[in-house]
Amino acid sequence: MKCAVLTYGEPCGSFHAIPRGTYAYIHYLQQFGHEVIHEDRPACRRPFRLLQRLRQWQPDVVLGQHAGAMLAAFWRRIGVLRCPVVHAWDDYYSEQSRLPNWVVWPMEKASVTGSDHVTSVSRYNVGLARQWGIAATFIPHGVTPDQRPSSMVIGSARFKVIYLGDQSLYKGMHRLMAAMEAMDADLFMVGTTNPELQRIAPPNVQFVGKVLPQEVQAVLRQADVLVNPSDQDSNFKLQEYVRAGKPILGVTGRMACAFEHGKDAWLADDLRAGLIRLKEDAVLRARLEAGLRQRSIMTWEEVGRALESVLLAVVREKAACPVR
Repeated sequence: MKCAVLTYGEPCGSFHAIPRGTYAYIHYLQQFGHEVIHEDRPACRRPFRLLQRLRQWQPDVVLGQHAGAMLAAFWRRIGVLRCPVVHAWDDYYSEQSRLPNWVVWPMEKASVTGSDHVTSVSRYNVGLARQWGIAATFIPHGVTPDQRPSSMVIGSARFKVIYLGDQSLYKGMHRLMAAMEAMDADLFMVGTTNPELQRIAPPNVQFVGKVLPQEVQAVLRQADVLVNPSDQDSNFKLQEYVRAGKPILGVTGRMACAFEHGKDAWLADDLRAGLIRLKEDAVLRARLEAGLRQRSIMTWEEVGRALESVLLAVVREKAACPVR
């Protein structure tokens, strides 16, 4: 199978540096014997040249994300790209973008409805795609299987809360900072530090910096509670949280698509009230941990196999029904 991957990521990434997400998809598809080319941000900014390259290379399928998916779906819709397009819908583009929602949302929806198939790490997104009449498959994020001890010590004699990952404000950071105000607990922010967030953080919030993917579990297992303040059911951290087996606190909303409140996570309208409840209720924390032990997680290689299966099925379907 010849697969062209279109994204809007920076051209400096690699599986060695970032062994997850798009780079894991590309790496494992190549490991499975498929021919893969990756066209990233510079290519998407020259769409006519990119389209010409694709038509010359003649891929069996295009896998698109973000602006890459929008371009591919548009070309597919108007008939200048004849191979099927699979949209790996891995985020909420209109919420993430700096552009107004009324600009991005129509393009986001068109990138879904113009594709032949959708895969998504978000059950919420899978449900939307199916509502719009597009075949969709849920494929979660994976985890890095090789783990080792970490030198990062989450030191506190108080109740320890850990947040892992992107500290952009749209990830619910204001909500999290407000919840920690004057709280008898310590929050440890693991990931690239956001200076803007540091300026508004209360004294019981510590920014401890990045951790290597192979050391994530050693850090997370030092927590009493792991927190996800964003209205999302599909970020990288959630699979790592599940694997760590510590109680997970999230906000009511899309997380209910991925977790069952009171069984394997605690979902609260008020994040502060949720923290207080978990801090004071050891029996509840133990019940959530038991629920998490019933869940399965996939490695990135297994995710790659699941994606390969979808791509091959779409290619076979296109070969059987060439006219669209």
